[in-house]
Parts: sequence; C-alpha cells; structure tokens
Amino acid sequence: MEAAIRNRPIGSVGSALAVGWLSGKLGLGRVAASAARSALPLAPYLLAVLGAARVWEFVQRAPHRPPGAALRPVVPEPPEQIRPL
Repeated sequence: MEAAIRNRPIGSVGSALAVGWLSGKLGLGRVAASAARSALPLAPYLLAVLGAARVWEFVQRAPHRPPGAALRPVVPEPPEQIRPL
C-alpha cells in the first residue's frame, strides 16, 4: 500500500477523498455510532460470559483430582540442611 501511495500520490489522495465523501453521504459514522450505543448496555453481560468461558477453560485444563483431594493437607518437603563452611 505504501508503494502505491509513493507511485501515485495524487490518485491515492483522490481515492481517500472519494472514500471519505462516500462514507459521509452514506452515513457510516452514524451507523457505527448507533451500533456502539446499542451494544454498550450489553457490555457487562458480555464480559461476564467471556469470564465464565475463561474459567471453564481453566477448569478443563486443570489436572484431574479425585474427590476430596483438596481437603487433604499438603505436607511440604523438609528444608535442605545448610552445611557450614
């Protein structure tokens, strides 16, 4: 795209102006703004669904543990003895 702009700068500027004029006539800005305005109230629900999907993915990737495994205490390894020099 940069090469096309370097090779034909006037045509590129003309194309940019034509696209800008056409989007202004078609009202694409108003369409995008109204879509964003109508989707904004749904944002908390969408974020909740995305969060639930991430939690589900995390749970599915976790290693399988038998029932009651979380209730067993974890015994740490004894610390390594430090020998004096």
